[in-house]
Amino acid sequence: MPTFKDDKGRDWRVHVDLPAIVNVREIDTEEPIDLGSLKDMASNNIRMGDDTCLLCAVLFVVCEEQAKERELDYVKFSKLILGDVIEEATLALEEATISFFPQSRRSLLQRLQKKVNKVQEAGMNLVSEKLDSPDLEARILATMRETMDTAMNESLTPLSSATNSPESSA
Repeated sequence: MPTFKDDKGRDWRVHVDLPAIVNVREIDTEEPIDLGSLKDMASNNIRMGDDTCLLCAVLFVVCEEQAKERELDYVKFSKLILGDVIEEATLALEEATISFFPQSRRSLLQRLQKKVNKVQEAGMNLVSEKLDSPDLEARILATMRETMDTAMNESLTPLSSATNSPESSA
């Protein structure tokens, strides 16, 4: 069973079953999270990857029995999910979700997850490469100068026409 360690070093078992899926669907979001939907798996992972609050809400629902045993409400639990714990918990949730499905689907989902992880890693490498680019700072400064010049010109244009009006010479 997938696990993660919280910020205090305590282990949490992540188990996705039908009751957890139903309870996660009831989380108050604009678009419900359905851990039992194959077609929504990628978008769910992206949403939770982009929204740590949503991830934490899902984790709390999935780990709620353990939280109750430890006398932790949602707020206390969520304070334990930070830093590297977020990544570890995300991976545990992904693994637990994949484990929910029968083997025929699980093997496809595992292959899909490997591809997604590979693409994410390539994306992070690309971002890192771009951030390390020697001309990035110069390009940012050039864009800032251009934006400031445009803003100043737009601000000064009405003033210029006001001082050139016949009324201003009176």
